[in-house]
Amino acid sequence: MAQASENMAIKLGLQVKAALPVGGACADLSDTGGTIEAELGRWFAVALVVDRAKSDAEATARDFSKPGLFPVNVEGVAERMGVRIEFAYLRDGVSGMIRSRPPEVPVIYVDATENEARQRFTIAHELGHYVERINQGQEDFAFIDERGTKYDLHEFYADEFAGNLLMPADEIARMQRRGMTNLELAAYFGVSPAALNMRLKRLARRQ
Repeated sequence: MAQASENMAIKLGLQVKAALPVGGACADLSDTGGTIEAELGRWFAVALVVDRAKSDAEATARDFSKPGLFPVNVEGVAERMGVRIEFAYLRDGVSGMIRSRPPEVPVIYVDATENEARQRFTIAHELGHYVERINQGQEDFAFIDERGTKYDLHEFYADEFAGNLLMPADEIARMQRRGMTNLELAAYFGVSPAALNMRLKRLARRQ
C-alpha cells in the first residue's frame, strides 16, 4: 500500500511540475503556493489519505455491511457501529454533523430537508469522520460540515471514505461492463448524479 501511495505521489508530482512556470526563476514557484518539495509533500499526504480512506471503508463494509448488496444500507451500518442517526432541521448551509461525547452514544445529525441520496452520502461522510478519529484513538470530538468552509485533509478523507463505502471502484467497473449509464449507476448506488460524477472523476485521475 505504501508503494501505491508513493507511485501516486510521483504521478501527481509530475503533474505539479508540468504545471509550473517554464523558464522562470525560482521565485516564480510562488505561483504554485510554494516550492516543488512543498507541493510534492502535499500530494504525498493526499495519496496517503486516499489509500487510508479506501482501506478503512473496505474494512467498515466488510464488518458492518452485507457484501455485494447495493445500495449500501448506510443507516444500518451506522447502527451496527453504535452510532445513532437523527434527522433534524439544521441551519442553512449545514448538511450534517457528528458529535461523540463519551459516555453518550455518538450521534450523526442529518438535514431533514435534503433528498435521500444526499442524506445517504452525508451519513457516510460523517461515518468517515467517526472512523478516522476512532482509529486515531480519539473518542471525544465533533465535526460540523458546512458548505463554504475550509476543505482540509479531514474533509477529503471523509469524502473519500463515503465514496468508497457507497460506490466501490470494483463495483462501478463491474456495472459499467454491464453497460450501465451514469444515471443508472447513481440509482444503483443510491447516490446523486453529482456524487457519482465526482467519484468517477477522482477515480479517473488515479488510473
